[in-house]
Amino acid sequence: SNSISSDNTAIYLSVNRFYKNLITGIETQLTPIPTGLNLITNKILIDHTDIYRSGFSTYYKNAVEVPVTGPPFNGIADMKVLDGNIYMIRWSDGSLLNYKVFINDVETQMTSGNGRFNSIFVVKN
Repeated sequence: SNSISSDNTAIYLSVNRFYKNLITGIETQLTPIPTGLNLITNKILIDHTDIYRSGFSTYYKNAVEVPVTGPPFNGIADMKVLDGNIYMIRWSDGSLLNYKVFINDVETQMTSGNGRFNSIFVVKN
């Protein structure tokens, strides 16, 4: 599996080509089917009625592709969605691997030197 996500009504397990509601047992095929690096980085996120999938350098909202902008920081290391707000750790591969945190596509933090962000955790205030 690639990730486990939940909302108020379900718990979802995502794998390479589908996600499954562990309470009802219903499987939903991913559209479009992830390929290449998006296949191994595929992660499902649930926010109210919206379903997000993160990929390598793009994400999907309700099966609509949204490319990550702002090169060179366009690799997605981690992503969370809460109340329509998108929290993302992005990386840039250069002489040193660098990381930045973005909220709704606005840079809020960055690492320097060998610093690294591995994951992001978001809670409602």
